[in-house]
Amino acid sequence: MPSKKSTKKATRSRASISKEIEAKQEAFLVAYGEVGTIRKACQLTEVGRSTVGDWEKKNVCNFKLKMTTAKEIFRELLQDTAWERVKAQKPGDNPVLHITLLNAHWPEKYKRDANSVTSE
Repeated sequence: MPSKKSTKKATRSRASISKEIEAKQEAFLVAYGEVGTIRKACQLTEVGRSTVGDWEKKNVCNFKLKMTTAKEIFRELLQDTAWERVKAQKPGDNPVLHITLLNAHWPEKYKRDANSVTSE
């Protein structure tokens, strides 16, 4: 039977490890919200891509929900940028790249639904 001292040490270790993981996740998620790709967020935070995959697969520290939020933050950043570009757009400017990014990251809002087009 483990002593109370060793049990407390093990508990503190697990709690400490959990806090470290949450801190790494938070750094990664903030970076993802700013850059929008796993690759770049991993580079900025020195978190391995396989680590991110494990967090997502095992839902470590509720990572899936946090990642969903980070994706929403990034797509709102794209939307904000698009709106600023639209307001500043000159007749010769081409917004296709930005429209493509909005379609990719927020299709339910920006991608044209082929099923909603009717021929009359």
